[in-house]
Amino acid sequence: MRQLLGFTICFILMGSSCKKDEIQNPPAELIGNWEWRYTHMGWEPGPMNPLTPENTGNTEMMVFEQNFSWKSFVNGIPTDSGTFRIGHGSYSPSEYTTYTYDSIQYYRNGMMVKGLVDYYKIQNDTLIFSLCFRGFYGCSSKTYIKKYN
Repeated sequence: MRQLLGFTICFILMGSSCKKDEIQNPPAELIGNWEWRYTHMGWEPGPMNPLTPENTGNTEMMVFEQNFSWKSFVNGIPTDSGTFRIGHGSYSPSEYTTYTYDSIQYYRNGMMVKGLVDYYKIQNDTLIFSLCFRGFYGCSSKTYIKKYN
């Protein structure tokens, strides 16, 4: 009985210490308004590759806020919103190759949106989403530029 009590206390303490390791704030470089600039459609050549606001007639914006909320807009109209979490991982398809990636998992009403995870990189004021960052080949990428007020 004493061992069970000791194990239970240790388990509770370990669980609470794990919570301290959770991300308290999203990455500062992610916070803000991001305007869509273009989407490369993988390996597909054609007159509509890349897709742009000019050749599609649509504008898009993603907004990430300090309180872990997100919103998306198409042509200035809100299209989706919720909360998000940041992930980080690595994938080694062989002993010679390792992909290290950051990800955003999207939630609506506290439930993860099935299949809605973006693998991303931020370079200066450019945000790029692509499955290629996770190790997939021939995938598309979607590029946003940070909008400063």
